[in-house]
Amino acid sequence: KQYVDEDSKEVLGGKEIHYDPNVGGGALAPSQGTNFNGLGQNGWIPYDAAIAVGPTHVLDMTNAQFGIYTRAGVNVSTTQFSTWWGTAAGTPFDPKCFYDRGAGKFVILATSVGNGLANMYIAVSQTSNPTGAWWKYTFDWRLDGTTATSNWGDYPGLGYSDNAIFINTNQYTISGNSYRYSKVRVLSKAQLYSGAAATYSDFVNLLNADGTSAFTVKPARCLSSSASEYLLNTRSGSGSSVTLWRIDNAPSAPTLTRVATVSVGSYSAPPDAKQPGTGILIATGDCRTQDVVWRNGFVYTGFSERTGTTKPTRRAAIRYLKISSAGVVNKNITYTASGIAIFYPAVTADASNNMFMTFSRSSTTEYASMYRTGMLTTDATIQASALVKAGVASNTSGRWGDYSAIENDPLDDTDVWMYSGWANTSNRWATWNAATSFGTPPVPPQKAVAQGAAAGVALRGNYPNPFNPSTIIYYSIPDEMHVRLTVYNVLGQEVATLLNETVNAGNHQTTFDATDYPSGMYFYKLAAGTNVSTGRMLLMK
Repeated sequence: KQYVDEDSKEVLGGKEIHYDPNVGGGALAPSQGTNFNGLGQNGWIPYDAAIAVGPTHVLDMTNAQFGIYTRAGVNVSTTQFSTWWGTAAGTPFDPKCFYDRGAGKFVILATSVGNGLANMYIAVSQTSNPTGAWWKYTFDWRLDGTTATSNWGDYPGLGYSDNAIFINTNQYTISGNSYRYSKVRVLSKAQLYSGAAATYSDFVNLLNADGTSAFTVKPARCLSSSASEYLLNTRSGSGSSVTLWRIDNAPSAPTLTRVATVSVGSYSAPPDAKQPGTGILIATGDCRTQDVVWRNGFVYTGFSERTGTTKPTRRAAIRYLKISSAGVVNKNITYTASGIAIFYPAVTADASNNMFMTFSRSSTTEYASMYRTGMLTTDATIQASALVKAGVASNTSGRWGDYSAIENDPLDDTDVWMYSGWANTSNRWATWNAATSFGTPPVPPQKAVAQGAAAGVALRGNYPNPFNPSTIIYYSIPDEMHVRLTVYNVLGQEVATLLNETVNAGNHQTTFDATDYPSGMYFYKLAAGTNVSTGRMLLMK
């Protein structure tokens, strides 16, 4: 099947093209819940957004700073990297982070180069509360294993598997800043998560199958259990394939395998984006892939590319890829909007393999703004986008985001948090947080029956979510026991007791009627025996 660009009439080959019909910023899927302003410009350009979401706090990172917020959006603290890690090798930058819900740890990362030195910094929270104590590590990035070099690491990626953490960088010479090769470092979770001395293994000079350097090899955040780690790289300038990698036996004796060269059809670097009120363009970057996630046997990622063959029709678009662990393409889609530039995507998937995406967009009539979209497993196309935060002024700094961020919610695996930039006043960037959800239904009752008593106590979510005025909360218990089901507001105040009695074994559902409650985010808690589980729901009136 051939796909054609509707503006330029360019034949796009085997990849699909999906058009965003939303040019007006309507409230479309996925739905948006809690959202609030994030970190503002601190003198650094671009912002390089990164986010980690825990059970009680949201951690935002931009270049040279991080902020800690309550999940309702109250800023608890803002810390500069120069204070946190020091400046022996210059001020740290290019942040990355994640929350490891299995271990209950925040992990943050930054790189630095200066004074003839090159460092990579990692910090790990000692508990699930990022306002508490942290373990901090500094690695001399000039070392490839034990071999000394004069190189530093740029544009890091941060991924993890069940037992290990993986950092990738593009290696440049400290003097002259000439590109050398790609590098991946493997570290032990057990060591980092306990504050122990950290050992590591390095892979350097990764090559594509044709012998070219594998530039920006991004390690995946493995969102479902995996002893192996998966990595992926595109061609930054132009290409027609991507390379899939796998690391096994980490961290003790890691081995690196180039799994497949995956044909995805041609792509090339996007043009910079227009904006109102000025001829200065918004930088859209190149075709290097953005962060990668792996879940249930598939790698998900997105990157900016160009559509249109003639100058009037050329614009930035987004390539979305979903590739199996064996290197077989499942989704290969160019997402574009007629006459509008879209760029810097961040992609993830929920427990049902529904895809979520946030990105930047601008045009002659729209300042650089933050948007959201996604794709249910049952969808034929990527859904129409929705405005998250509108830009309000031109940005003529010459750089924009370099990357956006996205993170799954540890309290509810149907929810995803998005974090990106919007053009603020006085030629400054600002950032925005937004929790989103498709409101997908919980596990069907017939599946819960099949699982039987071995499934134990299970809070299976609520549907619909968002809702108005009522929603059904689903749960199952393996034996007869006392069950208490309560609802709380964002201040932690109990607002309703839905159930407080002995319940028979099996699958159950309870309705929450919010007719007399104000719009907003609510939490529900199931206490059954010694098991306590929580979920989140959004009332939209």
